[in-house]
Amino acid sequence: MGFVVACRVRLLDVPLERDEGEYAYAAQQWLRGVPPFASLYHVKLPGIYAFYAVVELAFGETLRGIHAGLLLVNLATVGVVFAIGRRLFDPLAAGLAAAAFAVLSLSKELTGFAANAEHFLLLPALLGLFLLLAAPGARPAPARLFVAGLLLGLAYVIKQQGLVFVAAGALVAFDAWLRSPARRAGQLARDGAALALGALVPFAVVCATFLGYGLFEKLWFWTWEYPRHYATQVSLADGLANFRLSFHGEGPRPGVFDSFWPLLLLAAAGLVWLLGTKRWREAVVTGGLLVLSLLGVAAGLHFFPHYYLLAAPAVALLAGAGALALRSRLAGLAAAALALGFAIHAERAYLFTLDPVAVSRAAYGANPFPESLEIGRYLEAHTAPGDRIAVLGSEPQIYFYAKRRAATGYVYTYEMMRDHPHVRDFQTEMAREIETADPKYVVMVNMVASWQPARLAEPDRFIFEWAERYLRERYERVGVVEIRWPRAKYGAFCWDAEGTCRPPPRRGDQSPLWLSIHERRAEGVSPPAAEP
Repeated sequence: MGFVVACRVRLLDVPLERDEGEYAYAAQQWLRGVPPFASLYHVKLPGIYAFYAVVELAFGETLRGIHAGLLLVNLATVGVVFAIGRRLFDPLAAGLAAAAFAVLSLSKELTGFAANAEHFLLLPALLGLFLLLAAPGARPAPARLFVAGLLLGLAYVIKQQGLVFVAAGALVAFDAWLRSPARRAGQLARDGAALALGALVPFAVVCATFLGYGLFEKLWFWTWEYPRHYATQVSLADGLANFRLSFHGEGPRPGVFDSFWPLLLLAAAGLVWLLGTKRWREAVVTGGLLVLSLLGVAAGLHFFPHYYLLAAPAVALLAGAGALALRSRLAGLAAAALALGFAIHAERAYLFTLDPVAVSRAAYGANPFPESLEIGRYLEAHTAPGDRIAVLGSEPQIYFYAKRRAATGYVYTYEMMRDHPHVRDFQTEMAREIETADPKYVVMVNMVASWQPARLAEPDRFIFEWAERYLRERYERVGVVEIRWPRAKYGAFCWDAEGTCRPPPRRGDQSPLWLSIHERRAEGVSPPAAEP
């Protein structure tokens, strides 16, 4: 835990990435009385926004505050992994499992420094599983099952992949019933009802809350109806390609577990040992958790690096069992120390020397996360609290830094570039919302990563054509930011009041990466006849 604190304190100032920016902005607006699905539209359930709101209340609406909240949540989760390890094995194996989880959940390749929803999901999910792990041969009481269900249901409303932990809880509860000396069908029904009722309560609260806001239809569409299209947009062949890319890496970028293959070998040895020694209870809990959490990793076949955090607790617990498999406590300690030492050494630059901007660049390349801080400061300084702003692209962190409400709920534009029946509806609704809100500033993002049009062979270009016309007729360009990675760590900014800053020219066949900031013209001021 001391190692985690020392490393994470260094990482408090790493710029927010897109998902963090989304959660932070949604929570910021919710604290101002504008709930999710009014402030933004996205496929995630709103539990993560509520968690972020608590963090922002406690530590402030800053990136340091958000990462301080992550630090405490991560430490608490390390403690729960230790508690589960003690319930299943012994204190030594539990300590090694907790250490393994601490290092895994901190890894750069799993983007463990970012306050992703997986970190917040794991804490209630693992607490729920811990409550279900009664003493061997004992069965959890109905009240305990209900509370465990509440925690597992909370994991689900933080992010949909939490459902795999609800399934893991059901598996653990069923295994406890099977091992009960006086098992009866009626008893199983009562236990199942208590667990299921607890798991449903958080979702029922979410539905009731947004019904009260008058936003239930938006909630239902974005978290239930649209995800059916979202989840099927990646073909099996593309999904396998995504998996290979995530696991094996590309070019200089390592795979998600390249630093952890000794730890994976120790975990595999632990699973084989549990099965070979017929420690069925421990094998069912850890093996079942591993299989189910890997289903969560595979959700949508995207295999994003932070999805692998879902499997970190199971891998860590099995690594603790692998240390026991060596029979000698000293040998187990040595094997775990070597596995963890290898991982720490492989990521030593990230853990000990890279500054926050360098960490962001190493993880996310040319994405404009460091530059978003200055853009946000500029927009905050040049607007009043009631002014709206718009970002044409997927950079919600800009809204959070600027402390201004978006002119549209479409803070992500990915959904407008995907293959589904709502593409044109999303684009026209975004344009209509921006025109109605009449934002004081508009930020245009000229980056493929912010739009991801490569998902379609021929993306619908309505939104680009509308944006070009709208900005030309109503706005003056007052700033341009050129992203120069990898030639330079930080972008080049040009600010001026006359709109003479220009996007950088093309270099050969490569289009440069840039963002432009546009201010609404005063009433009565005509646009120029022809602007390059």
